[in-house]
Amino acid sequence: MGNTKPRTDRALVFVVDFEISDNLHLYGYVIAPPSAVAGTIGRALDEIEPLATVAGLQATQNLLPGMVNSAFFFDGEEWRLGWWTDGERVIRTASFDEHQPDCQQVLGRPLLSSSLEEAPASQHQPEH
Repeated sequence: MGNTKPRTDRALVFVVDFEISDNLHLYGYVIAPPSAVAGTIGRALDEIEPLATVAGLQATQNLLPGMVNSAFFFDGEEWRLGWWTDGERVIRTASFDEHQPDCQQVLGRPLLSSSLEEAPASQHQPEH
């Protein structure tokens, strides 16, 4: 474990899971350093209504056709769609590609060679 950060230095991950059906989930990720986690989670929960609205629209109007899972990330001010999958492909947003979570900060080490950072995007969605 020589090149991993001590747990106290790692960012914490808080996840909100909207289970739309048995096989359909919308996840919201909040990633924050320990010193700011309470405030960041508080702001994320204060801004949760738009995320709940997207989950409701997905359930009733199939907002992202074929979506099996999706991931939104809280950027400190608002929720942003990072990626979604139909079970066969992953569609990443340009915003996610530009602002990917810092895996070193969360894991305490870089991702392995099969990481998302090295994988080409299968498709891009315009930012909403």
